Amino acid sequence: MTKQAPLHLVHVTLAEQVYDVLSDRISSGEYPPGMMLREMELVRQLGVSRTPIREALMRLNEYGLVTLEGRSAQVRQITPEEVKHIYQVRTALELTAIGLACGRVTAAEFAELDQLTPRDLSKVDEPASSRLDRRLHLLIAERSGNPILQQEIRKLIDLIRLAHKRLGHSRRWLVQEVQEHIAIIEALRSGDRRRCRQALRAHLRSACRNNVRCARAGLNSPPNP
Repeated sequence: MTKQAPLHLVHVTLAEQVYDVLSDRISSGEYPPGMMLREMELVRQLGVSRTPIREALMRLNEYGLVTLEGRSAQVRQITPEEVKHIYQVRTALELTAIGLACGRVTAAEFAELDQLTPRDLSKVDEPASSRLDRRLHLLIAERSGNPILQQEIRKLIDLIRLAHKRLGHSRRWLVQEVQEHIAIIEALRSGDRRRCRQALRAHLRSACRNNVRCARAGLNSPPNP
């Protein structure tokens, strides 16, 4: 009988759900850099009590997405230099993670990635590319088997989203991004660690260049009150 990979069951708290909602709204530009996130307004918007709101804001602050100001938080503006620094650390951590993850991704997880991969690249849009990007990088971190590595990579992925939406991505970039993700997936499928690292390194290098441009565009945009 084939030995199955162990299940990874995770209990998601209300505060974690609130964090995901706020993080998504920040990365989508709905909550742009400079915007104040006031505790009581979020309570009314999300229909939850102050405790999970406060816990989520503290986590956003810990991850560097906001700065706390009393009972409010302000969405951070990330600089091009910070983007470069983030990708330097991401590259080191994720190359380690993919080396550990190689050979550990299950058939079900490959099927999930295949489902997320746009079939017609001429029609690829930003939400589809973003979903594949986030799931692939988080899966690599999960499959590393190292919870500390996973946590640190998750922080950096969330932080770089501050820059990611500051500039409308061209179709050419979206197609390139998906192609790079496909190359990483196929490398993982092959079980070749060297190929995995090469594909991931090339992707992170081009992603860094693009997000530096996004951060520069964000610096030229007026802050929201």
